[in-house]
Amino acid sequence: MNIALYARVSTRDGDQTCENQLLVLRRWALEQGHRVVAEYIDEAGSTRWTERTGWAELIQAIEITGSPIQCVAFVRLDRAFRSVRDAYNLMSWFQEHGVQVVAVQQPSDRLVDNLGGFCSRCDALAQHYGTLWPDL
Repeated sequence: MNIALYARVSTRDGDQTCENQLLVLRRWALEQGHRVVAEYIDEAGSTRWTERTGWAELIQAIEITGSPIQCVAFVRLDRAFRSVRDAYNLMSWFQEHGVQVVAVQQPSDRLVDNLGGFCSRCDALAQHYGTLWPDL
């Protein structure tokens, strides 16, 4: 399978580096027999995915007709997403584009379904409490 690797560190990550993450991801890809077609990194203090250049390049590469990227691998999902809502929306976007998502240190074959259920429950709670306390 053709995969892209994505690594991100913020200014608060201390000893963590993008290169450390890429080493883990490359080793995993080799062990799984995958072909790494691209690597994307972001070294920034911003947790907003919309403000990351490496992330934007990854998304653009997937949107290209005939993109070779079949899967995107992260060390952990928090390297890509900081909010559950963003995670669910972006995981759904990847799914719509036929791209699998793997967090090599957090394996889950039903990640999108689990996030969707969680978001639905959160929305229901927010609506319920919004009717009880409309000033919140």
